[in-house]
Amino acid sequence: SKVSIQDSSISFSPAYCAPEWAGFLMQGSESEIIAQPSLDSWSVGMTLCEIYALSPILKPMLANFMRNGHSYTEASFSFFEWLSSIKKAPLPKN
Repeated sequence: SKVSIQDSSISFSPAYCAPEWAGFLMQGSESEIIAQPSLDSWSVGMTLCEIYALSPILKPMLANFMRNGHSYTEASFSFFEWLSSIKKAPLPKN
């Protein structure tokens, strides 16, 4: 089913957000996305990596954007822009 950015039931955590979801958020107020299992698969994968690494994998990158942004909103948009453009999942280094 399609989800609109205007849907008030949308809830997510940036550190577990799929790149497709980040791109959807960056498209603006008229955007829609088809809710697909791959969106949840990314989040589950990030959770499994967190269990392995004992820390959220994307947390350092998100924190970097938060430190360098002038506001939470600006930092979030910068993070989503980065996330929507990655080519492969950032995996734990061990």
